[in-house]
Amino acid sequence: MNYLHDKLSIAGMAVPLLAVRQNEKTACGEYLDLIDLGLLAESWGLNLIQLLPLNDTGDLPSPYAALSAFALHPIHLSLQAAPETLAARGVSLSAAEKAVLSEAHEDLATRYASAGRVPFGQVLAGKLEAFRKVWNACREGLMPQVERFAEEQAWAKPYAAFMTLKQRYALAPWWEWPEFRNPSPSDIEALWQAPDSGEEMRFRIFLQVLARDQLEAAAQAVHARGIDIMGDIPILLAPDSADVWFQRAMFRLDRQAGSPPDWPGHMGQNWGFPLYNWSAPGNITLDFWRRRLAYAANFYSAYRIDHVLGFFRIWTIDTREREAVLGYFEPYGRISHHGLAALGFSEERLVWLSRPHISEERLQAVEETCSRRTADPPAMRARLAALREQLFIRVKQEPLFQFYPDIHGTMDIEAICRKAGSGIPGEQDALHEYIDALSGWWFDRTLQETEPGQYVFRWFFRDTTAWHTLDEREKNILEDAARRLEEEAHREWEQQGRHILDLMVHASDMQAFAEDLGAIPPCVPRVLKELGIPGLRVFRWQRQWDAPGMPYHDPGSYDSLSLACTSVHDSSSMREWWEKEADRNQLWQLCVDVAEKDAPLAALMAEAGEEPPARLTPEAARLLVRLLATSSSMVAMYPIQDILACEGRYHLQTPEEERINVPGTVSDANWTWHMPVSLLALKEDKPLAGLVSSIVKRG
Repeated sequence: MNYLHDKLSIAGMAVPLLAVRQNEKTACGEYLDLIDLGLLAESWGLNLIQLLPLNDTGDLPSPYAALSAFALHPIHLSLQAAPETLAARGVSLSAAEKAVLSEAHEDLATRYASAGRVPFGQVLAGKLEAFRKVWNACREGLMPQVERFAEEQAWAKPYAAFMTLKQRYALAPWWEWPEFRNPSPSDIEALWQAPDSGEEMRFRIFLQVLARDQLEAAAQAVHARGIDIMGDIPILLAPDSADVWFQRAMFRLDRQAGSPPDWPGHMGQNWGFPLYNWSAPGNITLDFWRRRLAYAANFYSAYRIDHVLGFFRIWTIDTREREAVLGYFEPYGRISHHGLAALGFSEERLVWLSRPHISEERLQAVEETCSRRTADPPAMRARLAALREQLFIRVKQEPLFQFYPDIHGTMDIEAICRKAGSGIPGEQDALHEYIDALSGWWFDRTLQETEPGQYVFRWFFRDTTAWHTLDEREKNILEDAARRLEEEAHREWEQQGRHILDLMVHASDMQAFAEDLGAIPPCVPRVLKELGIPGLRVFRWQRQWDAPGMPYHDPGSYDSLSLACTSVHDSSSMREWWEKEADRNQLWQLCVDVAEKDAPLAALMAEAGEEPPARLTPEAARLLVRLLATSSSMVAMYPIQDILACEGRYHLQTPEEERINVPGTVSDANWTWHMPVSLLALKEDKPLAGLVSSIVKRG
């Protein structure tokens, strides 16, 4: 598909498909709802619909933990439209089979259509049960379609085998399966030919045939109305996914991705996703991305590159680390044992810099504090004394300890401490405190050994115990070495990022957009501009951070090669931001200033009053929506919650209820937001359509 609005200034809405209510009798959003979303976008004067990832994530709702880079999620299949979808393939369902689908739809609607959050697992189970009955009833007529799809799509059989085996082994991750942990193509074919596994595999591919047909039909209808659709392509894949399971050579399973501890006291984030092996033989990783984008181009005319920084460099963490503190960027140069020796650092000095050293006094103090947390301090002291023998080795005869060399991460420390609990009352709380203390000591090193004899500088290397014991000459030597490695890394990041993104840009005719949030190296915007990839400008974070009061940037100053938005799926909505986080007085003054050169904003200011309200009224919301429309960005993007904030009838009781995801938390509320109003009701709301189209109109 071609991007329809190349070089034009347009507005769009971001919508999680799961959240959509087509009418008052739908339990969750479906692929064919995109058709009505397109009609709504058209009536609102919008030219682009942005979606969250639609990949199969099993029974978990997070769209960024896909079980496949290709397979679509069956939860978005329409039960009602399935007979028509199959009829287009020459397969007619009987009245009884149609009744199965209709009854399942009605049952899900009765139970879940009015739910404030989508009950993901229950809705998915209900749909799968109904589709399985249909498959069992008419599998013979469907078989040629399924067989053809399996042969045409190289990913289909491995994905179907993966899903079949996960079901067989009670959803356990593949590395815990009793067999097929390292499958070959012949293993996949054997599973395909076996009666039991082959049947389930064909059912899984049947679901993919339906999903592709429904999404493709909806996308074509939307594009025919001149509306672009932006898909979302997550950079990383879950370790327990079909792609990692079957295409092991593309990944580094000894490392996991995350984000750095980029401010003091911050531990970083360990996402738990494996890294790509960009240097895998035969360019298989790059070919994988070509195929992935080619499949997405069946549905989208644009796509969002999730975490684009990861294509330049990615924070990597040993799989035995629970936290991200002891990570480092890849690619990144190393300083060798030989190089450090040449700089004048003795073997003993190198050990001091690269391994934590804990004084006996500190160790005793922590042991005593933790022992007193329990009901039996003497017994706990004995327990901790035994743990000391398992965890630490004394340095010569000094009152100083190091961790044993066979301990490689905080998960090793935790496993040793948790093993064979003694049942002392209060022991678990005491051990938790003890593990926290040990973890803090584990992180305390200036140099981190990544491979034998190869070192990188720890993120906060200047704040470590060993660093503060160095003399100025030693510090200057290491500072120079760190600076050289940093300069070399920036050159390598630019080379890698340009190479991969250039391939992605030319792999399809979709327009790429980049999620480039965070502390980005200078090469990133340079390469994005060179390749014509718009970056992201989140209004609330576009501030003059070094200026007094940190004023917000006028959206009119944004780079034209960008997508501006009021909020994102990982942030609070516009309402919650206004009421809890925003500098309302500054924003109000910015609206006053911009209104001097924008007549629609001036008219809205006259309706909104003279002072910023403590609660985001519909009138104030309209100001913010219009303010973003004045940006110089090629796209002004609005999450649908922020558009609905412009009409008080569609406000939820609290703005917190509009939240899609709270990063770093595990909750049933994450990713399951359900729109408070149906698409049908919104399409009939002509006054709202007139209002929205007037305030999002761009010059």
